[in-house]
Amino acid sequence: MRVEFYLNNIEEISINNVFVVDVSGSIKERMKIDIEKQVWYAELDIEIDMLTYKFWVNNNFYINDYYANYYKLIDGQVWSVRCIPQSKNLSVNSKGLIKYLNSIVSNQVTESNYLGIEKHELSKNNDEKANVGIECNVLGGLHEVCLLWISPNKVQIYTSYGIIQPEKDSYEYKVFIWFQLLFEHIDNRILEGEWKYVIILDGKLVKEESFIVR
Repeated sequence: MRVEFYLNNIEEISINNVFVVDVSGSIKERMKIDIEKQVWYAELDIEIDMLTYKFWVNNNFYINDYYANYYKLIDGQVWSVRCIPQSKNLSVNSKGLIKYLNSIVSNQVTESNYLGIEKHELSKNNDEKANVGIECNVLGGLHEVCLLWISPNKVQIYTSYGIIQPEKDSYEYKVFIWFQLLFEHIDNRILEGEWKYVIILDGKLVKEESFIVR
């Protein structure tokens, strides 16, 4: 069966190439860009009734498919699953619902159920790291957060991943998740200046924000 895949272009990270990669690591197809619609797309002939896959972007990082039927945890990684045909009845592991609420950058991590005080300017001498906290509302399902760290010279140098897997699916509640960028791992020649972080939730861009390291 001929199956279509789509990924909305994320201009904030200058996507140059995207591949559909299955769970075995083999490339299934290179996606093409529709400049007018700003969408990456591919068509695959799928002979099995279920495909487990991700999108491999810029030969650098993986993101999931926002339009997948559901997500599945395999060896500590979240993968997209497409049922063939799409109308196939799903009895387990539905995607659930997740809504991005807020995010901050700070020099510390709070342990309570709030993000704390934002600090947009960090010191390379006094602060050991940049912390980005994300707050979401979740109602069931398995979800993945992909956070891209963009250096002052406009290069995406690190990717952080986080898994959100609620213990209960019966009610909606808030989830807080934190990511860290350790300054000691960054070359001093590119450490100072304006950094950006880009948050991708289940394959969809939800936030781009900047912070300063002096």
